[in-house]
Order: sequence, then structure tokens, then C-alpha cells
Amino acid sequence: MNDPLDEPRIRRALEIGLRSGNIAPSQIGCEIVVLDEIGSTNDAIAERALAGASDGLVLVAEKQSAGRGRKGAAWIAPPSHNLTFSVLLRPTFPMELWPRLSHVAGLAVVNGVEPWLSGIDLQLKWPNDVYADAKKLAGILVETRSSSTGAFVVLGIGLNVNSQPADFPPELAHTLTSVAGLTGTPSASRNEICGSILAELSRFYEQGTQAFDTLIAELEQRSFLLHQKIRFRTTEGWNHATMVGIGANGEMLVQKHPDEPVTAILNAEDVRIA
Repeated sequence: MNDPLDEPRIRRALEIGLRSGNIAPSQIGCEIVVLDEIGSTNDAIAERALAGASDGLVLVAEKQSAGRGRKGAAWIAPPSHNLTFSVLLRPTFPMELWPRLSHVAGLAVVNGVEPWLSGIDLQLKWPNDVYADAKKLAGILVETRSSSTGAFVVLGIGLNVNSQPADFPPELAHTLTSVAGLTGTPSASRNEICGSILAELSRFYEQGTQAFDTLIAELEQRSFLLHQKIRFRTTEGWNHATMVGIGANGEMLVQKHPDEPVTAILNAEDVRIA
């Protein structure tokens, strides 16, 4: 049976994660609010941001009725089974570096959930998905919003924790997985996993803002697409290439042919293995 989400338990796990990882405390998790039901945690946290909410606010929901991924795709999460939460970030570093945040969040998720998935290879599918055993385990949605006091970032994370194969839509069951599904356990602690991810986000957020170059090796090591022939869609249409690396700002580096120049792709609407 799934334990209900609980702010004190999430905070305790966050504090344990910070101590065990020798991670300096940050604003992330300064306030943690657990909601029974909400349309979208990203929308709810944006509303609070416009009302003056502090940097680092976290909203966690038992149920989302209008959760979404990139390009407005629906995020399907059975109530009380998984993790759907958003973090308010007010970066002080230049806005042109904000694309790094989806990669920072990806590293936080894989490192935060890894203790529950010992021996399972976790990978990052550029730019915002976490994969395990070639199936999607988590999705990340980074949205930049504007206000009269300046722009801010809403970081949304959806992680399949205790969903079983029967919980997924039949047409998606072969593409999705969960922590419980990967380990064969009846349930995993969503509170502990959430706190662990927030602790890792504290660590990678600082690295990503000040020393992103030190993260590129891990991003490439965990890449689901590196050295694969892929096809990706931009505003100009579909392209075919091989992914050859991660750029200094998180760009996908691709090469159409070995004798052609490497191109940096910052945004793509869809990326697939060819």
C-alpha cells in the first residue's frame, strides 16, 4: 500500500540526503507544500510565484488532474502512486544559461532515485526524460515565466514510483516503467525518494550554475542517445544525424556525416532513435 505524501517525512529525507552527500543546504525545499489534488503543480507554483513566493518553494501533489509534459502532452499519473512535484527557481545567473536547468534536473532525478534501483542503468534522453531498461521512468518540464518583478523558472518533475503495468494506458505500457515495476517490489517510499531528489537538486543546481562543464561527462555517460543515429524535429522539419556529445550549455551535438561539421541543437520538438 502506498504511504500518503507527508511534508515532515519529505523534509527529513531531504535533510538526510544533504548530510549523507555532504551537500550544502540551499533554498530548495525551504517550503514544502503537499496538496491532495491540483490541476497542475507547475501552474499552481507559477501562481504562487506571481504572488511573491520564495525561491525554492516545492509543491507536491497526490493527484494532478491536468498534468502535462513538453509541448502540452498529458502526463498520466494514477492518484497516490507516483511523484508529481514542482520547484520554484529564481536564478540569479544569466538567462541564456537557463537551458542548463533541464539537464541539472535530470541528473538530480537519476542520482536521487538510484539508491532504490541498484544495478539498473538509468539514462537521460535529451533533453528532459529519464529512462531505465529502455523505457521512460520520469519526465521533466522546465518553464520560464515572466512577472513584473522579473522572470522565474518552474521546474516540474513526474516520476513513476509505484505504478504497475496495468496502470499505464495500453498504448503506452510498452514504453513506460516505474520504480516498483523495475524492482518487483509492491511499493517504494515516495516521501524518501522525493526528499532524495530535492537533496540532489540542491547539489547539481549549484554545479550547473557555476561549473556546468564539470557535469558534461556524467551527462554524456548517462545519455540514452549518445552515438545513436537519431531523427529530430525542429521548426524547420525533421532531420537525421548521429548524436556525438553534449554542448557547453546543454545543447545536443549532432553530426550528419563523419566528414561534416558538428551542429549544436538547443531546442527540438521531438527526438527519436532512427
